[in-house]
Amino acid sequence: MHNSSWIELSSSAFAHNIEQFRQSLPTHVSIAVVLKSNAYGHGLSPMGQLSEKNGNIDYLCVFFLHEALQLRDEGVTKPVLVLGFVDGPIEDAIEYDIDLVCFDRAQLKDFNVAAQKLNKSINVHIKVDTGLSRLGFFPEQVLGIVQEICDNYPMINIKGIMTHFSESGSLDVQWTERQERVFTETIELLRRKDKTFEFVHASNTAATMRFPNSRFKMVRIGGGSYGFPQRTVPTFDLKPVLTLKSRIMCIKELPAGSFVSYDRLYQAPVARKIAIIPAGYSDGYGRRKPAGLHVLINGALAPALGSVCMNVFIVDISHIPDVTLSSEVTLIGQHVGIRAVDIASLIGCVNYEVTTALNPTLKRIMVI
Repeated sequence: MHNSSWIELSSSAFAHNIEQFRQSLPTHVSIAVVLKSNAYGHGLSPMGQLSEKNGNIDYLCVFFLHEALQLRDEGVTKPVLVLGFVDGPIEDAIEYDIDLVCFDRAQLKDFNVAAQKLNKSINVHIKVDTGLSRLGFFPEQVLGIVQEICDNYPMINIKGIMTHFSESGSLDVQWTERQERVFTETIELLRRKDKTFEFVHASNTAATMRFPNSRFKMVRIGGGSYGFPQRTVPTFDLKPVLTLKSRIMCIKELPAGSFVSYDRLYQAPVARKIAIIPAGYSDGYGRRKPAGLHVLINGALAPALGSVCMNVFIVDISHIPDVTLSSEVTLIGQHVGIRAVDIASLIGCVNYEVTTALNPTLKRIMVI
């Protein structure tokens, strides 16, 4: 257990973010919160509990079956959908009322046999590949698959149909509009054949904000739940849920000319006062340490010096008064310069990559 560094999760920020989406959606559109990848690094257990208690959330989505089973073991009763890999017995999904995504004909027999063993139907959502070229049936295959299930697999209940957009956050909207149109045409074809479903869903966070016609009967909110800003919708009011903090383990005076950290990547041009922070790339922080990385100490930004080590890194505190061994250090937070989006920009990645990299063993603490 990490005692030197920890993650704080704001329950009020999470509730605020979900409320923003609820207020922007028609009442008939359900909200699913995406909790895959340890809830984008925030922690599956704490975010699952918050989602369970939030009256605006109707569904929870994960990628693996074991994640869904963990939620059930921890008392989550809301509907759960496994978006990806069934890494365990299908019977467990049926027994614990967990929905699965059907994206390949080869799954059908296994789903039906498992359901027959338990004499209990299995709920599935049919995945349509409208242009991501990942999981799912091509649009021209969907009607045949649905009819095949209805005719040959009586234990499979088609609870929903879904797709996923490949670039709904892009300034160029043409491809997303094309995917939306293809999916809508597929749904309409099924409707004309009297095939309708309780849940129809396509939109992720960006699409929910930007493409009203893509909301259908449910939206899947991932990054927006955690307060990650969308660059194409800058006015949408979201608050970061996660803050990563640490403490100072050592303060020392460096003579001019001193080299700092591995490979001598930094040399102090003048005397510097430095602080050593007990966090590093083993915690998922600074693994690709970019130029311009900062932390916040006593309300001021302190630049990182040299390379980030496995368990520690070094910052310049020469310009910050009253820094002591008891001073708190914020590595990721809401202050401009240390936000996940700022770090992602320095690294050249999406902001989700910054938080999903955080070590699951870091202590997560719920705060208001």
